[in-house]
Amino acid sequence: MISLKLIGGAMILGVGVAAAILGARREKRKLAILDGWIDLISYIRNQIDLYLTPLDEILQKADAIGLSHPQKENPPCLSALFHATAWGLGEEEKRLIGEFVNEIGDGYREDQIRKCGYYLESLRALRTSRAAELSPRIRVMLALSICSSMGVAILLW
Repeated sequence: MISLKLIGGAMILGVGVAAAILGARREKRKLAILDGWIDLISYIRNQIDLYLTPLDEILQKADAIGLSHPQKENPPCLSALFHATAWGLGEEEKRLIGEFVNEIGDGYREDQIRKCGYYLESLRALRTSRAAELSPRIRVMLALSICSSMGVAILLW
């Protein structure tokens, strides 16, 4: 009987540890999504500034950035990429990237470069604050998951 309780308690603790690890991975993936958008906007800005490349050609070459399109579309679409990654963005990031997706491709070269610069600046500031919050958030998530699983194991003992 005691061995079954020990096995059950170990299983509950294992689930708590697994939940903590998966939660930490999810938080890191959210930061990676924001990094991918920053890299993509920077890449778009450089391509427009240096080569006057149209947006469709830029997106076809942008798979190396870290954000891949949900489906292999011809041609790739920024709005599809935005909808595929929206789960990992905060409200302010969603608003900024949504505005960028709607505004990019309309206007002259100087306007496009200025818009990219504005969105890059704003997203980098948000990324800095999110990165500063990441480590404490992961620690709290780990502590809550493990402590709650230990509490459940103790209550069921």
